[in-house]
Amino acid sequence: MGLSPETPATHVRGRVPLRDYSSHDAARSRRPAPPRGRRRMEKRAESASGFRKETVNKILHLHFKDDKTRVSSDALLLMAEMLNVFVREAAARGARQAQAEDLDRVDIEHVEKVLPQLLLDF
Repeated sequence: MGLSPETPATHVRGRVPLRDYSSHDAARSRRPAPPRGRRRMEKRAESASGFRKETVNKILHLHFKDDKTRVSSDALLLMAEMLNVFVREAAARGARQAQAEDLDRVDIEHVEKVLPQLLLDF
């Protein structure tokens, strides 16, 4: 069955009628898009059971010489993610070390054995 100009699109096998989205797309293109990276990082930080911003901020301020130094929220989120990756990698390497020693339990000694190489890798 072909479509003639006078046949509405809804009559063809129950399909939804075609709509003209040209004005909708034009209106949407005028609005600036929100930054995607920031939204993803914030969502990841909220959903992850990692480090809180306040904790990361205090850790960073321990190493600043000037007490007036400020850290942006994006930098805090990035640093929290880096700390998360670092801790997970330390745990994974410690588990591999324990497995290499034929042990089922990871102790602090296993993490201490892999820590020098981990610090060099980061």
